[in-house]
Amino acid sequence: IRAALDPGKLAARNLSLAGIVPVLQQANRQYRSGKIAAANGEVLMESGGFLHSAEDARNIVLGAFGGKPVYLRDVAETTD
Repeated sequence: IRAALDPGKLAARNLSLAGIVPVLQQANRQYRSGKIAAANGEVLMESGGFLHSAEDARNIVLGAFGGKPVYLRDVAETTD
């Protein structure tokens, strides 16, 4: 997935590249969320998901501006 950020759109929403990189990394991280006991042992459960498509990435909320969410789609062109 490739996101071409528009610096003007970022600035207009009071966002910076340095501020959104951690948000994007967090959105694509997987976590251990616990274990479930099964008859033959335990099954490790993970939560969070990896981004599978440009559409998934477009829906990431990067922050808020004027009381409204700012999505990646608002400040970047994304492609698979």
